[in-house]
Amino acid sequence: PVHLGRYRHEEKNPEIEKFSEALLKALKHETLRSGEWQLLDPQPAWQDNPTHNNFIISLWTKAGEPSFLSVANLASYQSQCRVNLRGLKTSGTNIKLVDQLSSTTYERSTSEISESGLFLDLPRHGVHLFKIA
Repeated sequence: PVHLGRYRHEEKNPEIEKFSEALLKALKHETLRSGEWQLLDPQPAWQDNPTHNNFIISLWTKAGEPSFLSVANLASYQSQCRVNLRGLKTSGTNIKLVDQLSSTTYERSTSEISESGLFLDLPRHGVHLFKIA
């Protein structure tokens, strides 16, 4: 019977707890709950670099709301790619990518992104959930 199951006590893992709290907070954004979702196709960052195949990338958009970009490197080694963000409506000369899972912020040129795609370089099993401003 299930009610007789006993489990070894596990110590709290502050790193996992912090990540889970940040993820749950981010998932409250309206765009992630009811926005339009797209699976994006990562491209090689440069010739003869097959590590783009290690990425899963999604874009959520909703009119009047910030967009979100999720990026995951599924490999056990560092990987790079470029991703086309054609579905993203941008204004201005730069976009700001604010990671909702850490304190990381990047600013990128909209012209570079539209010409060659957003460059991504993630460590093994690296993840980002960017709010795009």
